[in-house]
Amino acid sequence: MASKIKLFKDETPGIGKVVFDKGVKVKNKETEIRIAKWLIEKFGGEYRVLNESKIYRRRTPDLMRNNSVLIEIKTASTIISFKNRLGDSMEQLRYKNNKMAKISRKIVLVEVSFPIERSRIKDIKKEIILRLKGNDASEIDTVLVKGVKKSYIFRR
Repeated sequence: MASKIKLFKDETPGIGKVVFDKGVKVKNKETEIRIAKWLIEKFGGEYRVLNESKIYRRRTPDLMRNNSVLIEIKTASTIISFKNRLGDSMEQLRYKNNKMAKISRKIVLVEVSFPIERSRIKDIKKEIILRLKGNDASEIDTVLVKGVKKSYIFRR
């Protein structure tokens, strides 16, 4: 991890498991499962892969950690797609259903496939700060950028 800042108070790297909401189609959740396994390796915990919303045009988060943190996962191959995916994820985390209504901690995780060079970190940080200050992100406290070699944690 690039940062020594803890993402979760109860971190136990390498200890945890992936579980699934009833009815989750595992074959359609490869990215979520791969990311959940990576999160276990780095931070530990139980990661629940959540069902898709059955309501038209209503999107729900991808993962829930230890029944207390919602995580929305996006992937990006360019800095432009990173900016777009960041905005999409914040919109998606605004929705609350009954199961998630009491969960106040929300994290956006963006997995990028482009190299994160020093010059790009400034652009990424600027975009994250801009998005976190907006009304759409009032409940989101952390953005985790998972790079090919390093990962970065950005907090509100």
